[in-house]
Amino acid sequence: MGNVMKNSQESSHGILYNLMVLLSVLSGAFLIIFLKLEEGKGVVHSSNEEPRESRRVKVPEKITSDILGLNSRQQRILLRIKRVGSLDPKEIYVMFPKVSSRTIRRDMDLLVNKKQVKQDGMTKSTKYIYIGG
Repeated sequence: MGNVMKNSQESSHGILYNLMVLLSVLSGAFLIIFLKLEEGKGVVHSSNEEPRESRRVKVPEKITSDILGLNSRQQRILLRIKRVGSLDPKEIYVMFPKVSSRTIRRDMDLLVNKKQVKQDGMTKSTKYIYIGG
C-alpha cells in the first residue's frame, strides 16, 4: 500500500509540474503576442525611440483655426500663406475680389497679432510670411 501511495504522489507531482510548465509557456506566448500588438500601435516604448521633443502631433487645420478664433476668410489666407511660405497683399486681394482692401488689411493685422504671420516691409514692398505652429 505504501508503494501505491508513493506512486500516486509522484504521479500528481508530475502532472502538476507539467501543468506549471504549460501555463508558463502559454503566459509567455500571450505576453509576446500582446506586446507585439501594442508595439504596432506605438504604445510600447523602446530604447531606440526618438526623443519626446522631436515628435509632433498633427493638429487638424479646423481645430487650429477654431482655437485662434479665425473666420473662414482668415483661415483661407492663413492656409495659403502656410502652403506657399509668403504672400504679398496683391495676391491676397486676388483671392477675395469682392472684399475691400481695408478688410484684408484688418484680417492681416489680426493674423500678425496672433503670431501666425509676420509682416515684412511696408506699403508696396509688404510681404506676409508664415511663422505659426
